[in-house]
Amino acid sequence: MSSNTHQSELLNKKQRRRQARANSQQTQPPDNEHDEMDQTHATLSTQHEHQEVNDVALTTKEMQGLTLNANKHAEDNAPTTFPESEIKPDGTIASAVIVHTEKNDRIFDEEILSCSSQPTSPTLRRRMKRIPITSAIPLLPPVEQSTGPPPKPMPGTKGTLTEVFVNHFPVRVAPNLMLYQYDAIIEKTSIRSQSTWDEVLSRDHRRRFVQQLANNNAFDFTYWYDEGKCFYSTTNLSRRQFPIIYTLPLGHQDNFRLCILKLSGQWSTSTITDYLCSPNSNVPSSAIRILETLLKQALLPITHCEGSLFYRDQSEPDIRLPDGFELRLGFFQALCLTQKGLTLNLQTTLTKFYPYMDILDFLKDHLKKDIRKHGMTNNDYEKAKLVLNGCKITTKQSNYTQIYQIRSFSDIPERQVFDFTKEVNVNGQKTRSIIQYNLIDYYGHEKNIQLQYPKLRCLQCYFLHERHDPKHLPMEVCRILQWQECERESAHEQRNRQSLTIPTPDQRYRDIMSSLQSCDYRSPPTLPLCKAVQLTVDDTEMKLIKARILPPPIINNNHAEITMGRINLKGKFVDPYKL
Repeated sequence: MSSNTHQSELLNKKQRRRQARANSQQTQPPDNEHDEMDQTHATLSTQHEHQEVNDVALTTKEMQGLTLNANKHAEDNAPTTFPESEIKPDGTIASAVIVHTEKNDRIFDEEILSCSSQPTSPTLRRRMKRIPITSAIPLLPPVEQSTGPPPKPMPGTKGTLTEVFVNHFPVRVAPNLMLYQYDAIIEKTSIRSQSTWDEVLSRDHRRRFVQQLANNNAFDFTYWYDEGKCFYSTTNLSRRQFPIIYTLPLGHQDNFRLCILKLSGQWSTSTITDYLCSPNSNVPSSAIRILETLLKQALLPITHCEGSLFYRDQSEPDIRLPDGFELRLGFFQALCLTQKGLTLNLQTTLTKFYPYMDILDFLKDHLKKDIRKHGMTNNDYEKAKLVLNGCKITTKQSNYTQIYQIRSFSDIPERQVFDFTKEVNVNGQKTRSIIQYNLIDYYGHEKNIQLQYPKLRCLQCYFLHERHDPKHLPMEVCRILQWQECERESAHEQRNRQSLTIPTPDQRYRDIMSSLQSCDYRSPPTLPLCKAVQLTVDDTEMKLIKARILPPPIINNNHAEITMGRINLKGKFVDPYKL
């Protein structure tokens, strides 16, 4: 009985929907857009007539009209939806707000909530998607780029005249020296076959192999290498037969080879002088790129390089932080073409590093407690896990050569039980026996290392680029890898570090001058690569230029609510403010 009643209610609802569709189809479409908008307004304001409309397709103007009429009584004090255009004296109109309506159309769904057979007044439910406000860049015509050095800008008049130092230093290089670039590749024997060679993908392995070749006097010419696929020299190797192959002598473990394939280009340093003298010459970008690569390779013997940053190779850091980390002063450099000629631009920065020390000593400084004496609580392990996650370490039993990466903490060494396979000589024959050890017995019998702090939990680590075979290492045998940048810090730690890393103008001046003078670029050149191209840098003083100090600008925010650089529009349009 109940099922029949439910079916009859559904049939009545379907009949009412069919009747509503029939009534909507009998209605004639409006003659123009204004009539259609008036008809839509009348539909929204009618409370006695009811009909159900499905999938109403509206144009952009119709949707904006619906929005204005629907929100008219709800937002009396709100600004108008359409931004008031700015009318200029010449009659043109400039608009400052762009609205995307192609993908974010406003859709209104009208439903009849009553299901009874008696005709009642319908209840309209409107579901609206908010249209985001975005900024737009005007499409300007392309600017033609002229060759030669850029023209000197016209000096202004506002502000106070003064003189300022800029971190540019004059550079001199041999006036007419040929620079040759070669395509090169470093390969190793394939695992599949000894007669097949595969490319070496590790940048560090390529750099170390070329350095080993240089230590074995494999090159009888001046060279520098970008640690990729480009090999540079001041010697023309085209007289030799390509490919030129270099390998290490027999007995070396690395079975690599360097193949110089072909000459890919050659440029002269005279193109730099020609560019500065003639406004119609091409920009010598290739020659400057080769000299920049030479500067990087020239500093490797006397500095430590991390990416494009150089640090002084010294044991003591520049600043020690209270949480156990350390700050080191680094710099990066670039060659620039200016009105006065070729200059070296040098900029300094302070980078946060893990200290080069044992894990126990670092956690002692970070947690502000002697964990060797008092141990660690669960809260201490959580703090240590956050700061050590992803940190690379080495171990005492591998003579600090094997690298691991920390992921978490595991149990104490006594509960880390595993099966160890040991080879034993019995009557001249090697036999294998399986011994069950915990970490305390393993380090004592096999590594001859007595664990002094067995109550401290082990580190759960992995080999680099592995995630499926965890290793459990006691903290007292682990040491943090040197020159390891800390990339994880909280907002509070970042604010505390910024109070120490933002230098004063005088301190930045001293940092730049001391960093440049430590490179030993002065004349006559002493670095081998700089001597090959006669490259020198005048590190006596920074360039002093004339400048104007402008008054601070007055910013009118037009009574907008601005919080930490974010403008709260409160979901409404605002009138564009003329700048």
